[in-house]
Amino acid sequence: TAERLSDISRIHAALQILFPTPERAAAWLRRPNAAPLFDGGTPLGRMRGGQVSVLTAVRQYLEAQVYC
Repeated sequence: TAERLSDISRIHAALQILFPTPERAAAWLRRPNAAPLFDGGTPLGRMRGGQVSVLTAVRQYLEAQVYC
């Protein structure tokens, strides 16, 4: 549970940095994404699968965008 909460918190923080408004961050989560991690699906859809490893991968993907 702690790992999931940490990943979700860090995903939220990265989205706040990458997108200037909450609406744009929410849109990113719901929009189909061609990145290999998402395979044309939505980031939110992938995260809803329930696997901690997916949350960690999404967090790492976003943090790579922030810190590149």
